[in-house]
Amino acid sequence: MSAINKVKQNCRNVLATKPELLPVFFLLGVKDALSYDANTNDGGLNGSIAFELNESYNADLKDAVDALREVRTIQREQMVRH
Repeated sequence: MSAINKVKQNCRNVLATKPELLPVFFLLGVKDALSYDANTNDGGLNGSIAFELNESYNADLKDAVDALREVRTIQREQMVRH
């Protein structure tokens, strides 16, 4: 199985146990993507939103970022086993 497919499946597994995070995952992607600044070619869908969780307008995203960190931990554990 390719690495991308493993990440996708691990995200599905986490979201299957925490379905309440589905709309928050969507919001996380949209907010990160909309941070793109065409004038500076900076921001966008690059994960930088994780560094902005202390801002009050992003407080609702913390659970989704924590879930993605959980997926990252799973991925790393899988890589060690192989």
